[in-house]
Amino acid sequence: MDSRLLKMFVALAHTLNFGRAADRVHVTQPAFSRGIRQLEEELGVLLFDRDKHHTKLTVAGEDLFRAIGEPLQTLEDRYKGFKLAWTRNNDFRVGYDEYASRCGFPALAKLFMDNEPGLVVNPIEIFAAPEHADALRSHLIDVAMSAGFQQTVLPEDMDSISIREEGWCVAMHASHPFASFAAISLANLHNERFVMFDKSSDEDFYEYVQNACRNAGFQPNIVRTSLYGEAIFSSVEAGMGLAILPRIAARSARPGVVLVPLSDPLSIQLRVMWMKNHKVNEVQKWVSFVRDAIERV
Repeated sequence: MDSRLLKMFVALAHTLNFGRAADRVHVTQPAFSRGIRQLEEELGVLLFDRDKHHTKLTVAGEDLFRAIGEPLQTLEDRYKGFKLAWTRNNDFRVGYDEYASRCGFPALAKLFMDNEPGLVVNPIEIFAAPEHADALRSHLIDVAMSAGFQQTVLPEDMDSISIREEGWCVAMHASHPFASFAAISLANLHNERFVMFDKSSDEDFYEYVQNACRNAGFQPNIVRTSLYGEAIFSSVEAGMGLAILPRIAARSARPGVVLVPLSDPLSIQLRVMWMKNHKVNEVQKWVSFVRDAIERV
C-alpha cells in the first residue's frame, strides 16, 4: 500500500473537497482524483459519494477513516508544512513525474538546495505532460521535469532542454523464455500479453509505446493498466504479462523480474520545461545545475 494514497484519502475525508484536499498534499487535482480512484480500485469499494456539487464519505469510507484514525502526519510533516508557509517567497516549485523521480529528482532537489541555500525546492508531483504545461502557465510550478519524446511539440510560450536520454527494455518474469536473451526486438513480442501505464497517467508515454508496437507489426494485447510503477512490476512478477519500460526501470526491478534491453531504436528523454520570461535567474540556475549533476545521482 502506497502511503501517499492514504494521505490523499485522509485529506479528502477532512475537507470533502477535491481542490482543497489536493492542495493539502501538494499535487494537482487530476493527479489527486486518480490517486483516490486507485485506492478505491485496490480496496474494491467506493470510499466517497460524489457529484458536481457534493462529496461525502460512504459507509466503507467512514470505516476506513475510523480504522486509520487521525491524519498520517508525523512531526516531520508538520515541520515541513510550517517551513513551507514561512519560506514561500523563496519557494522554487518543481513539477515532476514518475520518470523524473526514477531518474533521481529527489536527490537532485537536495543537492540543489545545498548548492543554493537561498532557494527552497518545493516538489509537486504531476503525472501527465499536459498537466505540466497547465501548471506552468498558472504558475503552480516554476519548472517541470518529465519524460519527453522526440516527437513532442513544445508550446510556443515555453522553452525546454533534454538533460538525459536512454533506451527501452522489456520487463518479464524470470521464468519467461526470453529472460536469458541479451537483447530482444519488439517484433518478437507480437504474441505476448502486456501490462502498461494507464493512458490517463501520460498519454504521450502510452501512445509512444503503442506506436512502437504498431511499427513492429502488431497491436499489443494489453491485459492490465495502472497509474503506478509498483503495480506494473507486481503484475509482471505475478506473470500477468510483459511491460515495455525505460531502462532506468532497472533501479526498481524486483528479484523475480528480469529486464531485457530492446534492440529497437527507441528512446526517452528527461526534459526540463519552463515558461519564457518567468523567474529567469532561478530557472537558469536550476537548468545549469541539473544538466551537470544528473549523472551523479
